[in-house]
Amino acid sequence: LLAQETSAEFEIVVADNGSTDGTADLVRSYADPRVRVVDAGRAPGANVARNVGIIASKGEYVLLTDADDVVHAGWIEAYHRAFMGGAQAVGGGLDRILADGTVLARERRLYPALGRKDVFANGTNCGFTRELFYRVHGFDEWFKGGADEVDFFWRAAEAGFMLELVPDAVVSKVQRTDLKAAFVQYRNFGRGEARVLDKFRPWWLGPAVVGAAFQSLVWGAAWLSGVGRRKTTCALAWNVGALQEAVQLLRVRAAGRA
Repeated sequence: LLAQETSAEFEIVVADNGSTDGTADLVRSYADPRVRVVDAGRAPGANVARNVGIIASKGEYVLLTDADDVVHAGWIEAYHRAFMGGAQAVGGGLDRILADGTVLARERRLYPALGRKDVFANGTNCGFTRELFYRVHGFDEWFKGGADEVDFFWRAAEAGFMLELVPDAVVSKVQRTDLKAAFVQYRNFGRGEARVLDKFRPWWLGPAVVGAAFQSLVWGAAWLSGVGRRKTTCALAWNVGALQEAVQLLRVRAAGRA
């Protein structure tokens, strides 16, 4: 980040959400006044860290990335141009990579959620105005491990803010190498999206169960065939997670009516 060439003035706020790997000390070792660390350890979760870091920051515009990912050259400048052009919410491109640098996919798009198209940008590569952040009351700290940014951008859309793609703002996002770990991660993503659907479109949970069950069968068969094992593992896990959570939410709702 410090190597970024841009016409914008910027600060780097590292929100330390209970790290134990020396991150906070490393940040404090930088003599650059633009860099500082804030304590976000009051509760676990990416959204806690995001809220604490954003509130502690000073600028009119906010960009987010994660500690284990790498921003490409021109990242800040690409977003700066978008904001100067009137953008209020932005998302960039992702290069999904393994820890050894192997590129799995290059994505230059926004992402759909259950029941809504192009509603969110990945939380490791997005930005928005401070006005938007306060208008939607920040990130919902109840969401942990999946769909934490989906909920935020869904509320932004409902508040009238348009999300814009900035394809030149690219981040390399490190993926799980172990497929068992990837399965757990993507299952949590699916569970989170079912919770988002329950929050905003609860009447769609029933159809979501049917859709996720069908997709689980399709991707399960693809996984058994052995073709594209990483892709099929992640897709199967996501649909299994969405199915499990949607069924659980419907059971809770039914018990409440009993």
